[in-house]
Amino acid sequence: MTMRRIAIDRTDPDDSLIIEAADILISGGLVVFPTETVYGVGAAIDRPEALDRLYDLKGRSIDKPLTLHLSDIETFHRFAADESPGLKSLLAEHWPGPLNVVVPVRSPLPLSCGRLWSEAGFRLPDCLIARKLASYTGGVILATSANKSGNPAPADADTVEKELGDGVELILDAGRCSGGTASTVVRIKGKRPDIIRAGAIPLEELLHFFKKSANVI
Repeated sequence: MTMRRIAIDRTDPDDSLIIEAADILISGGLVVFPTETVYGVGAAIDRPEALDRLYDLKGRSIDKPLTLHLSDIETFHRFAADESPGLKSLLAEHWPGPLNVVVPVRSPLPLSCGRLWSEAGFRLPDCLIARKLASYTGGVILATSANKSGNPAPADADTVEKELGDGVELILDAGRCSGGTASTVVRIKGKRPDIIRAGAIPLEELLHFFKKSANVI
């Protein structure tokens, strides 16, 4: 397999390039794409063979599910079982943005090799390329950071190419990601929010939000 790397404008992306990338995902391939924080590598949710390849490529344990990167918040409501006022308030404040929320789902989802998950992580990136790519792929992409497991998440396409090489079909190169820090991960189940990973959103900001919203989360 020969990897291709295509330059794409982050603020005014060429839709034909994004459609080309989406076609690769739909056909069972792997695509690297930018977000506002770091580069991700994704597969279509209904392509288990691509999911197997992605886990092998990263050297990722199958007990670590991938995140659903979304085209819009309406797609989130298709999958998520949690509709609490506190969650809606959290998303209104931080989406689109570097927040990954882990919530129960309506039906178990294939987020890792050979396993269905009753909760899932969701992200609505503040990056037009990522959201459009998800839109052309049915609303969601199963994705993770575009690096070998245990290595830092990459903020530029050069690092991705060195790490993943010909393991993917396409890299959408939009230049360096301005964030450079992975998204923050928060699990919300019932009335107890857990900060799983303190990332791009300052911890103090989240703690302040949860303190304000203690009566509705």
